[in-house]
Amino acid sequence: MTTFLGWEAISIRNYQNADARPRQWTNNEQPIVSIDCPDVTLGGTSCVLSNLIIDGAQQGVGGHPAVRVVRGAVHGKKTVFLSSADRKRTSLPRQARDKHAEKSYETTVCAGVTLNNPSFDGATDDRSLDDVPAGEYVSRSAGGWTFVGPGPLPKHAASAGLLGNGAHALLIGKSGERNARWAVDHDGAMHWGLGGAAEQFSATLSARRTATDSWPALKLEPGAAHAGHIALAGAAPADVCTCSHDGLGDAIVQLSCHVSKEGMVLIVLRNAAGSEAAQVSAGQVLVVVSRFS
Repeated sequence: MTTFLGWEAISIRNYQNADARPRQWTNNEQPIVSIDCPDVTLGGTSCVLSNLIIDGAQQGVGGHPAVRVVRGAVHGKKTVFLSSADRKRTSLPRQARDKHAEKSYETTVCAGVTLNNPSFDGATDDRSLDDVPAGEYVSRSAGGWTFVGPGPLPKHAASAGLLGNGAHALLIGKSGERNARWAVDHDGAMHWGLGGAAEQFSATLSARRTATDSWPALKLEPGAAHAGHIALAGAAPADVCTCSHDGLGDAIVQLSCHVSKEGMVLIVLRNAAGSEAAQVSAGQVLVVVSRFS
């Protein structure tokens, strides 16, 4: 064999967890599908489990994943290490276990995994050996929808094309139009488009951050202003900033803000009452910083 393509187009329906458990898994770790692909690079192709559908699985009480990824090279390239406990529950010979304990490996990609209507407390996820979400999957349970995939998207994959095989986690558009009006990516970025023939989104919100601070009661004389700073990690001068103060009441004042430098927001409260002083009660100042492109 010169090329190994992995497995694809597998459907499992109404799994009831009736099979005997292999020794390497405890009761709370037993997956429906376990994939272990050590050093599979024949023909330059990685080991991949693609287009797996598990429908109506009843896994029982506990944190049972639907899919457990032990090893393999693919999307995400998250490097983890085998702990002593992890080595004991793998099916590898002892010598191989020790070898893999000394080096890092990448989590497998399980591409196009769909988990429909699993029990609420089990068989809802695709997880790596260190118990973090792995690969690309969609899960619908009594707890709601879960979408897991790579992010951020490369520029060529972030088009507005209204396609069933698009790379966005969620894509929304109108019937009769080729391009989407709204999309959400796996990294939380949101896109807005015009639909119709607009092949690229017109606006993208990639991050939103908030911070609060307590301000004392203030008396602002006519034309006077009060300024203060709030530290906000990740904020950049080009970000859009909005702010509020819950103690303004009926005071005729203007409240504004902007990111003055990396990680710092400047808030300005100005008396707009003309010839009268403005009284502002003590309260919480909230800033919201959004990054658009």
